[in-house]
Amino acid sequence: AKDDYNATVEGNFTVTLTDVFENLSPTNLTPIASLNLPENQPMGTIVGEFNATDPDANATPSKQFEVINTGAINWTDAKAHADASNAVDPFFYRYMATLNSETEHNASIQNLTVNAWLGGNDSSVEGEWRWTEGPEGMANGGSGTPFWNGRSTGSLVGGFFANWASGEPNAYPNENFLWIHNSGVWNDLSDSVSQSMAYQANGYILEKDRIRTVAYSLV
Repeated sequence: AKDDYNATVEGNFTVTLTDVFENLSPTNLTPIASLNLPENQPMGTIVGEFNATDPDANATPSKQFEVINTGAINWTDAKAHADASNAVDPFFYRYMATLNSETEHNASIQNLTVNAWLGGNDSSVEGEWRWTEGPEGMANGGSGTPFWNGRSTGSLVGGFFANWASGEPNAYPNENFLWIHNSGVWNDLSDSVSQSMAYQANGYILEKDRIRTVAYSLV
């Protein structure tokens, strides 16, 4: 290598590999191109890119669900809680669950022991139920992804999934937010913590999409 004065410099570098998800560090590290090592740069300066093989690439599921037990909470505060946890996690995209299929629904309720909120509502247009969180929430210019039209006699939109309780949604005044009973059936409820004991939400279901970003450093 040559320094800023065109003098030849020789030296050895140690590349430290860490995997924050699993036990085995990446192997077969190979630079994509020649490394550029300018002098007197601050720590964290990018000097090149590498390819590597990760022995644990398939060890952690790309999608996970977690029941977050917060105690009595309304839908708006549950959304804020999920958004706050997402802001500090560089490895997972976290949001209130959007259950697009029976498979996702069944996975999400494995450890459901409390009534909880889901990431859907019809607060914009009565009867137009949309997933408003996560990737689905960013669809259609940020208005969300429709999954159900109408009341209890309504219909699914676009082949999506729903698991409404009998007679739900009933569009009772101000009941615009998607709630799931600890048995797994859905209901529409108001954005409130003043529900009767049978309907009180005490948390929400968090959906986590893995963001697989691996960083390597020269030290």
